[in-house]
Amino acid sequence: MSNVAVPSSPLRRALADARPAVSSSVAERASFKYTMSHRSFLPGPRRPATPLTPIPVNSRHGLVSAQSTRSLTERRITHIVSVCTEPIPAESPQSGIRHMRIPVEDLEHADLLIWLPHACHFIDEALRAGGVVLVHGVYGLSRGATVVAAYYVIDFTVMYTRRLNSAEALDAVRRVREQIWPNAGFQEQLSIFEMCRYQPSMNEGIYVRWRQNLDRRLQQGRR
Repeated sequence: MSNVAVPSSPLRRALADARPAVSSSVAERASFKYTMSHRSFLPGPRRPATPLTPIPVNSRHGLVSAQSTRSLTERRITHIVSVCTEPIPAESPQSGIRHMRIPVEDLEHADLLIWLPHACHFIDEALRAGGVVLVHGVYGLSRGATVVAAYYVIDFTVMYTRRLNSAEALDAVRRVREQIWPNAGFQEQLSIFEMCRYQPSMNEGIYVRWRQNLDRRLQQGRR
């Protein structure tokens, strides 16, 4: 699990361009936090022209397992991305684990899209440093899988001549955990992520129009 190759410099440049479009205060709070889910995934070793497959962390009880310091130590986890709000011991500076939290609920109208560049950058930096990354939500079905798929979309698009789209990226994650199924909203956001060239922001027209439509639907639903 520790034999993770370092991404190429083009991927590093692409991720460096895809900075998080959130306020600096939010970005600081999100930088090194993240909780865990029923099943977790690690981006796998890179072999040119070979399909990437996620490497699962064998967590039996999801969030409960992520809260086990011993479990994280045994698996040599160095970085955690938590796509949820539940706390875990790894958030403590004393844990020695770098943690990123994305405080997004598993709801179709939740904006996970705006966090994807920041999450991909965090994962890439961890792998370049030789780390082992744990990505999780709560139930291992939707949020964590969406983040890993987003990373695969960038990884394949930059590193290989063959383009990996969002559906194929989800299939790669599903080969490890068959029951993953991001909600319809997150699946749409993965497609928007590609259309935005991995840089959703309030200055990006495609993201702005998607966000306006989302807000409009939410307002109509409250009437």
